[in-house]
Amino acid sequence: MAEMPNPFRHLNGGTAAMREGNFAQAMQSYLAALEYLPEHDNLVFGGIEILQIRYRTFHSKQTKQQPRMVLCGDLQTIHAQAKRQGSMGMGEERAYALCTALLPELIDPQILYLDTNAHDAFPKTALYFVAAHPYAEVEVAEINSDTLLVGALYELLWSAQVRVRNVNTNADVNITDDNAFSSIHEFLNRPTNNAVATGACFNIDTAILRFVASLQNKPAGKNKNQGHATSVQVLIEMLQAMLLGDDRQFIARLFEKSVGRSPQENEEKHYLGLIQTAGKTREHVARIVCSGEEFKRHSAAQGLEPLALDTPTARDRTPHQSLGLPYFENPEVSVLIPVYGKVEYTLACLKSIVENLPRVSLEVLVLDDCSPDGSVAQLQGIENLRVSVNPTNLGFLRSCNRGATLAKGKYLFFLNNDTEVKAGWLDHLVETFSQFDDVGMVGSKLIYPDGTLQEAGGIVWKDGSAWNFGRGSDPALPEFNYVREVDYCSGAAILIERHFYAQLGAFDDRYAPAYYEDTDLAFKVREAGKKVLYQPRSVVVHFEGISHGKDVSGGLKAYQLANGKKFFERWQNTLSLGHYDNAQNVFRARDRSVNKAVVLVVDHYVPQPDKDAGSKSMWHIMKTLVSQGICVKFWPHNHHYDPVYAPWLESIGIEVVAGNRMVGKFEEWIAQNGRNIDTVLLSRPHVAVDFVDAIQRHSPAKLVYYGHDIHHLRLQKQHEVSNDPSVLHELAHFRALEHKMWERIDTIYYPSVEEEHHVKQWRKDHGQRPGTVRTIPVYAYDSFEQNPAANLTERRNIVFVAGFNHPPNIDAAKWFVQEVFPMIRANDPSVTLKLVGSKPTSEIYNLQSASVEVTGYVTDNELADIYRHARVAVVPLLYGGGMKGKLIEAMRFGVPVITTSTGVQGLADATGFLSVSDQSAEFGRFTSRLLADDEKWKQQSRKQLDFVKLKFSQNSLWKIIQSDLKVSQCQEI
Repeated sequence: MAEMPNPFRHLNGGTAAMREGNFAQAMQSYLAALEYLPEHDNLVFGGIEILQIRYRTFHSKQTKQQPRMVLCGDLQTIHAQAKRQGSMGMGEERAYALCTALLPELIDPQILYLDTNAHDAFPKTALYFVAAHPYAEVEVAEINSDTLLVGALYELLWSAQVRVRNVNTNADVNITDDNAFSSIHEFLNRPTNNAVATGACFNIDTAILRFVASLQNKPAGKNKNQGHATSVQVLIEMLQAMLLGDDRQFIARLFEKSVGRSPQENEEKHYLGLIQTAGKTREHVARIVCSGEEFKRHSAAQGLEPLALDTPTARDRTPHQSLGLPYFENPEVSVLIPVYGKVEYTLACLKSIVENLPRVSLEVLVLDDCSPDGSVAQLQGIENLRVSVNPTNLGFLRSCNRGATLAKGKYLFFLNNDTEVKAGWLDHLVETFSQFDDVGMVGSKLIYPDGTLQEAGGIVWKDGSAWNFGRGSDPALPEFNYVREVDYCSGAAILIERHFYAQLGAFDDRYAPAYYEDTDLAFKVREAGKKVLYQPRSVVVHFEGISHGKDVSGGLKAYQLANGKKFFERWQNTLSLGHYDNAQNVFRARDRSVNKAVVLVVDHYVPQPDKDAGSKSMWHIMKTLVSQGICVKFWPHNHHYDPVYAPWLESIGIEVVAGNRMVGKFEEWIAQNGRNIDTVLLSRPHVAVDFVDAIQRHSPAKLVYYGHDIHHLRLQKQHEVSNDPSVLHELAHFRALEHKMWERIDTIYYPSVEEEHHVKQWRKDHGQRPGTVRTIPVYAYDSFEQNPAANLTERRNIVFVAGFNHPPNIDAAKWFVQEVFPMIRANDPSVTLKLVGSKPTSEIYNLQSASVEVTGYVTDNELADIYRHARVAVVPLLYGGGMKGKLIEAMRFGVPVITTSTGVQGLADATGFLSVSDQSAEFGRFTSRLLADDEKWKQQSRKQLDFVKLKFSQNSLWKIIQSDLKVSQCQEI
């Protein structure tokens, strides 16, 4: 079967996410599909328009709370309207087809299905209307795109709670009051001195004036003069800018409209920082600008009556006396904040800690270095804040070392006072110590107040000079968002164990008063056999230069140059062996991969290991590579940065090279970085075929292909069972692809011995070089169930775990439920069956009964709990290819398995203890015995566990594949 066109692949991903309630992922997939529509398409589809707005709302608020409803338009209405307007153009036809594919999956009791009367002018009109009516709660009592767009805008601009229903009748309403909206549009497009415009439901002009008056603390009235009306228009223009365009465009438009000029560079950075980093709204920024003297002068010069807007800075500031920290007798972390004056920054730093308290226990110590302004007194009233004043001025480095001797925590977190921490800042750092081996120190991602990146870990070059990696870049880019080993992390935000810090001799006094002490500490950490890691999920805003300035020619900053020379003298031998010349080979330098293998992995999308066996297999392979110190990069064929699963990879140290900027850019990327890639692992035939040529043109990397199963043999068996002629076309397609891979790539992996033998025989029969064909474990676990028999008396039910949108699994479930399960129930009517897995079809749901449960998707933790309470696992496959991950998974949990000859494929060594039959009566007898016979259960459970520990561990996978990983020949430093 030909591969699905890209838009519909994205739609399928969105549909799956929708069914699982993951609206953020659904919107991401739908927006990816929308990118295939031409930009000039002007027909506004209400449902998609709202999806886009709600998607932006979701991300602009930077919240983990999922939207509670998804809105979709009635395509019948859209189609009819398009016909009335004339014949549909190609762009409109594609859009209509896209909506048609989308709609059936949105009709669900939990999802609102909405009629739409879309038209081009309405979004702008709705924007003006919402800007003028700042309500906190909104009832949308009309089901069309106009009112729903209004609801979405209310959520975006005013954070309103929006409900779509008629509270009086509790039924859908069809008001379709186009007159009201037309009057808004009419009002906004007429000269400002025209009479008041009223609509069928709203007195628009009065409502706008009421809003302006509320800002001015003036009474609203119907009579208005020229100045008032023009001021209203200016305000509306500014509010429009709040919703449209990026933040820089907003600030530029705000200054143009309010003060008649463009913002200066420092002004733009300041206000960008307030929006993107400090979390202030655009309205907040507009109020600040419009409360200044320049705005008043500009308004007067234009003959306008100025808006007396209050500045929010004083109103929103939390007095330091109201700050309070929790108290812990034995805190896990001691936060050390060295200060010298600048109390306003210290207060802001403390406020950010209070607003983002971690789960781990902490104490906060402010280490005052004899501030000349006596500002430390302002900190004394903060509850549970420890303040220690140095006996004399010690300087930054010695102040930190003194603070470490006062700390009580297991960990020390050094934090500059010119910083503001973000949510998760400390928990992610502490978790890193337990997630990775041999961790000595962990640093945060540092960003500037304007939202640009300051540092994603540091690079030290052979000459001792250093880079803040990524400085000035977009902090959301993939290369800055995975955990990795680095040369150093800035001392503005680093975590280290207190006893280990003392063992290393603390910050070296030779660098007093400041600079290079953090870099030197990182080198001492490695000298002691531990790693320095960068943790991107810990984010800290750093107002660089506040503490010590930026001028290296004088003041404390002058020590930066002098200490750089001291650092080079101390670590010269280390630098010459493991570091590149200045600015050379950043690709490897940023990962400290000078002496590491670099492996690029390509698969169809970011693996979803809790949803399908193929994803779990790729996840285990990549985890194994990472566990062996290999630097792994992942490239998804569909380019989609999965917001749910990409962070799984990034959290274990894998860079996910994805996103819209990478669409169509693989050849360019591999041409630029190919010389640094040692091995490329390609997954699946229909994916691998699109990458082989570019890799061989631009990289000396060794190619390895993992097929998962031999697709065309599986399809051949499916045709034998179903006799479906349509399968033959798909069979021929995959056979051609797989034969091409066997010809082009020397090293081939499959999960079963039978598949290995088949490929070897095909190569021999077709005169191909033998190459390397290996059987690898389908899964590679790093832990196993310890005592599954401990709760044997509580185990009752049967489970079949599978992805139920896959034909072999559908047919297997039907065969077991219809032919085998009744015989088991005849022996024991209390037995129940769980069909567990994602994407169950209607055929699977039709199997439900009082004794058969269809669970749908479950998380890994939920699945583990199901296995730990299951008595028996069945894998009743009638056809299929390759080793069956679901069978290995059940054995890993110690649950005895009954399967067929298809299910046991590739597991010849296990047939001596597994229960295997293709006959329904015998399959039922095997199952009934394991349900009743405790000794048989324990015996098979123990043998299964011994088998998977031997064959399906990370160590067993590594022993097989390690010889296939090429070591780069371009590591000269």
